[in-house]
Amino acid sequence: MVSPIKVVGTLLRWTAPVVVIAGGALIAKELIDRREAPPKVDPPPRVLPVDVITVERRDNPASLQVFGTVRPLRTLVLRPTVGGPIQQIHPELLEGGRISEGETILRVDRRDYLLALDVANSNLVAAEADLDIELGNAAVAEREWKLLEGSIEVTDAGRKLALREPYLARRRSEVQSARTRVAQAQLDLERTEIKAPFDALVLSESVEVGGQAVVGAELARMVDRSRFSVEVSVPAERLDLLQPAGAAARILLPDGEREGTLERVLGEVDPEGRMTRLQVTIADPLSAEGASALLGAYAEVLLPCRPIGGSISVPRAALREGDTVWVADANDEFQIRQVDVVMRRPDDVLVVAGLEEGERVITSAVAVPIPGLKLAPRTRGAEQVGAGSLEEAGR
Repeated sequence: MVSPIKVVGTLLRWTAPVVVIAGGALIAKELIDRREAPPKVDPPPRVLPVDVITVERRDNPASLQVFGTVRPLRTLVLRPTVGGPIQQIHPELLEGGRISEGETILRVDRRDYLLALDVANSNLVAAEADLDIELGNAAVAEREWKLLEGSIEVTDAGRKLALREPYLARRRSEVQSARTRVAQAQLDLERTEIKAPFDALVLSESVEVGGQAVVGAELARMVDRSRFSVEVSVPAERLDLLQPAGAAARILLPDGEREGTLERVLGEVDPEGRMTRLQVTIADPLSAEGASALLGAYAEVLLPCRPIGGSISVPRAALREGDTVWVADANDEFQIRQVDVVMRRPDDVLVVAGLEEGERVITSAVAVPIPGLKLAPRTRGAEQVGAGSLEEAGR
């Protein structure tokens, strides 16, 4: 039989912890219920600081950005018209050499042509002497004809023979032929010396003193170094924007910048892109002053355009994907605007629709561009990017 004391001890061992835990829970609940709740504080609204510029409408000067390669404006392929040993060449007749207008490029041995001229002059003297003799014979025949004219009956052909008219015509023809041969000999003699028709830059040559000049064979190739050209292609719908021929254009080269002239619209369309081709010229392209416009150099050309009236200049950095801009509206809230870009330039674009005078365009980055986001605009001063710059371009 179990002792009552042992039973009571067993119950206490199992129930005491439960009683302690329950009591602690009741005390904790009472303390929590008596605690005062902290005052409720609303979080401050989220405001994003951004950089903005204030835009304005104006007549923005503009230029059209195109690209091309520097090419020669005039090319000369040197082909002699007389043959013979080459007696003299210009010391600058080397690849890259420079020969001034009027200077002798090369001279062919003249002796054969001098002899030919002497022979032609001798033949002319002989022909003129034969003509003088025939004129004397004709004068005698005319006197004799006058004595016999009434006593004999002859035909018109017989009369011409009697007066030696056919012989006289032949002698005159021989004189004229001899004079022509003299002129040809003089021309051949002049052609033994070839002079530069313009200030030339030698591109290639295959001639040496003592070599043989062959009629029609290429001896050298050179270009006019006083002016080079850049041929560019422009969309046909952009031609109306360009200023007329003769306007100054800017040419950006790998090592600097040069001024060019819009020369003319070429009379053909680029077969690949169906674009209109224009020619821009560079005066004195190899001058030591400024960048050298070397042949074959890749060039960016800014063609002068008429001002774009009532347009707004927007920095390139502020133009977003899909031709949109971010705007801080009158309530300092974030807005996205679709704009109509009429011309794109290196530093900015010209907008004709989608923005109004005095609006603030955001130029800084926004991680999550959500319309209606509260902003803290920071104006970057009177920064009208590109408003009066001609360093612009369009596509």
